[in-house]
Amino acid sequence: MALVEKLHGKLLEFRLQGLLLAVLGAIILALLRLGPSFRTVVAFFYPLLLSTSFFLAVVLVLRVISPSPGVVLSDRAGEELMDYVAGPAQVEAAPGEEAGGGQEREAVAEAAKKSQ
Repeated sequence: MALVEKLHGKLLEFRLQGLLLAVLGAIILALLRLGPSFRTVVAFFYPLLLSTSFFLAVVLVLRVISPSPGVVLSDRAGEELMDYVAGPAQVEAAPGEEAGGGQEREAVAEAAKKSQ
């Protein structure tokens, strides 16, 4: 009798979970009984399953026969692309100099004056 009373107490304590379990079980049984069989589902989707399996087989074959990648020439992948996107580096002028190569510009101007 003590066991029956314990079970009754636990049933009252977990009545919501028990109700949800019963409803879920009824839904699963209804789907199994009224729904299509596994063979029907496979028969409907076999073209998709077959084409997918062929595609995966081709991918595996290509992976096996393709050459392995060579040695990476640079330590950082894509460094050249980042340098191209960033453009040429701009050199900042030191204090007391003009920005953009002031000394070089002066040397070119002096050379031009001497050649005249």
